[in-house]
Amino acid sequence: MKKKAKDVTKDALDCAINSYGQIRDFFVRHPCKSLDRTLITLADPAGGTFVVSVSWVRMRDKDDVGDLKSLIDTDGTGSVTPLMFTAMKNQGIRFTGTPFHSRPEKDVLVVAEAAVVAGKPDAALMEGTVHVAAELMPTK
Repeated sequence: MKKKAKDVTKDALDCAINSYGQIRDFFVRHPCKSLDRTLITLADPAGGTFVVSVSWVRMRDKDDVGDLKSLIDTDGTGSVTPLMFTAMKNQGIRFTGTPFHSRPEKDVLVVAEAAVVAGKPDAALMEGTVHVAAELMPTK
């Protein structure tokens, strides 16, 4: 079933609306095909809690994936906004860009980032979890 023009436009705008900084500017010039996002909450053995944001950005042009990865991997250029960002920010949860990992897969860029929710989660566990999360692909 083909998508209607209205749906294609909404999908393209989804990436620009749900991003910030130079990443948003990139999506204005290079609209995405779709954006899927999820959050995973985890706890370490010592009781620290953290959340991992995973975003799957499907680009219309496969060549744009490499350019997006180069830009998003550069500190200070912005990112895809995590799902529930405002609610988490209001609770004091901050995504700082560390740990962070992105991985290209054909026409998709997978972006994973973690943030502390409570306590002092093990930094190595958070880093490893972000790398594993970047290996996930959406179920669609």
